[in-house]
Amino acid sequence: MGEKRREDELRALDIRVVRIADPDLQDRWPTMERRLRAALAVPGPASRSFTAIPRARGTARTR
Repeated sequence: MGEKRREDELRALDIRVVRIADPDLQDRWPTMERRLRAALAVPGPASRSFTAIPRARGTARTR
């Protein structure tokens, strides 16, 4: 669930996300390769604004 939210947040910033799973690297590779090439062929936004937001989860805790 968290992974989906993070992916949605990236897409909201106009960052393209492509998921590749093990089966995509086998019989379905030609289809995946076309998708990757199409995604890379489209230019992204000319400018992006990013803001770093500290996370509570995954940071060291002091006691």
